[in-house]
Amino acid sequence: PSSSSSSSPSSGSSGGGDFSHFKDRPGHALLHGTFKLPSVIPDRDFIWDQVAMRLPTGSVLIAGRSVDESDSLCPCEKGHVRGAVLTSGYYIVPDHVSGGSTVAFVVQADPRGSLPAWVVNLVAPKQAHNVSRLRDYLDAKPAH
Repeated sequence: PSSSSSSSPSSGSSGGGDFSHFKDRPGHALLHGTFKLPSVIPDRDFIWDQVAMRLPTGSVLIAGRSVDESDSLCPCEKGHVRGAVLTSGYYIVPDHVSGGSTVAFVVQADPRGSLPAWVVNLVAPKQAHNVSRLRDYLDAKPAH
């Protein structure tokens, strides 16, 4: 299985949805993710609001959950089942001694519809790759 996600602009140009009520929310992004599953199982897609904030300690908190009006904002793609992100987030604590960070990641999602246990067992462990992708992204950014 593979996944992709993209940020939907506040103007609503992605999927024809109306994202205008998200545009004035600092630190928020309306995101869309698609999860490709084995061909005999319908793919899943998710729409969620994510907020990122730097805490006074220097740590970063990123939290997200599905939005109730996701179908009106961005209709579910044909052949997909719209899942729900019940909670998702990262807590990133910088380590000033090593120059690295400690990252905690949590996700709880309801894929909705019927999924065989073997598909759940195949996909669930791969969620940890989100932390690897975050590391790769941060490693590729030039230091300030």
